[in-house]
Amino acid sequence: PPGAPPPVAPEPREPFCPASPLDPVPEGTDLRFCGLYGHCGSKISYKHEYSYTVDGVPAYGAAEGVGSEDEFVLVAQEGGASFNPPAGSSPSAPTGTVQILDVRRGHWYQLPHLSVGTIEMAFTISTGHPDYIAIGIEDYGDSSCGSGWTVWLGKKDKTSPHFLDRNGLGINQGRLYRFVAANGETDMATFVNWPASGAFEYPQVDLPGTLEPIDAMFDGRYGEFEDGYEWTRPSTNCAMTVSGKTPLRMTGVSKQEWGGTNPDKPNQWAIAETGLGNTKTTDGE
Repeated sequence: PPGAPPPVAPEPREPFCPASPLDPVPEGTDLRFCGLYGHCGSKISYKHEYSYTVDGVPAYGAAEGVGSEDEFVLVAQEGGASFNPPAGSSPSAPTGTVQILDVRRGHWYQLPHLSVGTIEMAFTISTGHPDYIAIGIEDYGDSSCGSGWTVWLGKKDKTSPHFLDRNGLGINQGRLYRFVAANGETDMATFVNWPASGAFEYPQVDLPGTLEPIDAMFDGRYGEFEDGYEWTRPSTNCAMTVSGKTPLRMTGVSKQEWGGTNPDKPNQWAIAETGLGNTKTTDGE
């Protein structure tokens, strides 16, 4: 209004989102940090993308119906604390999420139930089964525990009119799983014998383990709440499994980047562990 003092510019990266395009914007405001920002890697998924053969046999599992039911693009958001947290939650609760674009309809969804934190990339993995979908998630994790190997496993409802349900991505259609080493090791660098295993001549061997569901599920609320429920970067990334095991992780290091599957064996997948050399041992070194 006339005579009112000009708005004060926020600190760098502090969210400022005008309620209307006609509202005054403080000089020096960076509107890139209004709303959804900080997007990193993206990966497109085609319908039934893993329903192909290699040397005349199915790439993995079934020969038909394997993969998503629709074309979509997975988008990783590494920023995201740019909106007011839900009532009753902590101010720092919102962070980055996995997001998805329904290519055919142009709809965009956030998927906080597929982990929250600093998401670098998300990509599909072949389950070999026409009824199930798997999403690999590169999340920085939380430095209080460290980055691990996270996979969403969901069951598709192929008759549903809803895009997320049809593709096994509805809130109640799956769970987050983490890799647990068969030998009980919890430090990733120790498990893979890093840095010795980085040598070209190193004799690579199989290191068995299992994917186990974490002891937490998204109930539609995003943050920390007075009733004890929380769904935050630390709670999702530092969770134990339902059997009480500690998942494999880069101890005390929050850092990993891109990933993808092997086209010849699409149940095989890889992640760039860019922080592996900084992993901490139990004595902090």
